[in-house]
Amino acid sequence: MSTSKRMLIVFICCTMLACGDENNSSTEPLNIPEHTEPMSDDEDTGSCIELSNPAIVSGTFYEDTDLSERSAYTGGMTDEDSAMTPNLIVVGAESGEYEVSTCDDGRYEIGGLEDGAYLITPNLPGRQCSTNNCTSTFSRAMRDNGRATVVTFGDSLAVYGERPLFPERFTTLMAGIGDIQNRNVAVSGSTSSDWLPGGNYFRARLSPHLESADLIVISIGGNDFAQLINNAATFLANPSAAAGAAREAVQQAIENLKIIIAAIREVNSEVDIAFCLYPDYTQATGTIWTTINNFLGQGELSNIITEARDAFPSEDHNLILVDIYGAAQGLSLKEYLYTQPNGQVDPLHFSAKGQVLYAEELFRSLGGVLIGDTSPLGELGHSPLGTEQDFGFVPE
Repeated sequence: MSTSKRMLIVFICCTMLACGDENNSSTEPLNIPEHTEPMSDDEDTGSCIELSNPAIVSGTFYEDTDLSERSAYTGGMTDEDSAMTPNLIVVGAESGEYEVSTCDDGRYEIGGLEDGAYLITPNLPGRQCSTNNCTSTFSRAMRDNGRATVVTFGDSLAVYGERPLFPERFTTLMAGIGDIQNRNVAVSGSTSSDWLPGGNYFRARLSPHLESADLIVISIGGNDFAQLINNAATFLANPSAAAGAAREAVQQAIENLKIIIAAIREVNSEVDIAFCLYPDYTQATGTIWTTINNFLGQGELSNIITEARDAFPSEDHNLILVDIYGAAQGLSLKEYLYTQPNGQVDPLHFSAKGQVLYAEELFRSLGGVLIGDTSPLGELGHSPLGTEQDFGFVPE
């Protein structure tokens, strides 16, 4: 299969972090400064503390009762969820460089942060997040050492498209916090089955890097789906059956992914894994995806991806979802696809604009916050970025 015909369905990012020594000033939880005064109670907002500086970062801590929070794009706190007392760490800022307000309805606000990049991470030992932005070893490495090792594996999304590719752009976003060492062992055309433990790719390419990795980024599953479409005769002969087969392929890729995750945890039990869905390619109108959408049925691919997101086991230990599907909703996706040297639009891989989309969503999904008027990614980047960070937790 040629590289230009590869498709990515899922991508995984793994991170690991711990809260560290509470006596270290950079690891202290956010505490209310003594000079702030309490606001009057309000039945709609709850009792809060007033900040002396404008709020820059905000969000809510809550117990995700029904485990519905797969990502920042799946609804947020509901009436059935319970507020939790916020407790945070800001990686990239020293104690005294910022202030925080907490509310009895679970809300928090952070003020006083200067322009730059930060990682916001909960400081609630023993509680497991259900949302997509709670990191572990990766944040600890950045906080304690000022550097981290990122291992990328999977298929062609990480090795093909307009350069620099998203892992390098992610490194640029993180530069204000610390240094990133990238190790990219992805293989174009590989399927989820190719990376199962016991296979050559897992054993020879991935396994040697697992123990030293602070963040693992994985792009696998798309070629499982692409194999169906590449069999054009079968696909066109029975579109209804093809849609069912596509759904089965995606679900099987998720099952394979769970097996791979379990094998990774045998080597590194505390690694955080961020599982990332690919976008709804049928939003790229004027490409082959318009034809595929017509044959599968309008919205069918979107439904398949949504089902994959719903199947994401958010209650699993240190598992994170980087929801590119949610982030790309409403976008004219053709503008984010790579134009090949021959002038044709690659229906699967990404242009500079698409690489920025992936890098920024990865950054935000790890609790990344960018403050200021300009982005280190240049005119295609966005800033401020990630300033709303909600944290849902698995019920005890």
